[in-house]
Amino acid sequence: MRFLILTIGLLASFSNFAQDKTEIEKSIRHKDVPPKAIADLMAILGPDHKVKWYYQEDGQKKVYEAKFIWFSDHYSVEFNAKDAVISNVEIELKLNELEPKFIKRLHKTLDEIFVDNSIRKIQKEYYGKPEELLELISTQVIPKELSVQYEVEVIGNNGSKKALFELILNKKLKPISQRQIKVKSSDIFDY
Repeated sequence: MRFLILTIGLLASFSNFAQDKTEIEKSIRHKDVPPKAIADLMAILGPDHKVKWYYQEDGQKKVYEAKFIWFSDHYSVEFNAKDAVISNVEIELKLNELEPKFIKRLHKTLDEIFVDNSIRKIQKEYYGKPEELLELISTQVIPKELSVQYEVEVIGNNGSKKALFELILNKKLKPISQRQIKVKSSDIFDY
């Protein structure tokens, strides 16, 4: 009986894990980006900094996304498509540079979800007020008011199939959501 209650509880907590993510990401020209997004970012990076711009839809949101390298880190900065206000900053993490304790906790979380898994990409995501997000980019110092979560792309076998999944984990590496990513071959995912 205890096992049944635990199983039902786990299924209920992972109910939003059954979603699919069909991401459409299109490279766009500088002139197609809202001027406010360009001005906010280039005020920090400088007018000559190389930035690749994308328009992205995933069924839940529409954003303009700037991808660039800044102080040797790969950044992805999203601006709301509606008003061109910065909505989050993502910094790609390198697995070989993470603390062993962090990696151990991450693998423990993934092993609880997947029979077999391989991390494809991990990003630390920051959310908060626009001025705090811009400060993060500008100073490389994380304002304490920012919320943190992790986005992990995993090739995983969930027991029924092997596929590419996106997991959103809280700062303690506990699952918030999981979606299977359905990628079109024409989509672009580079910096």
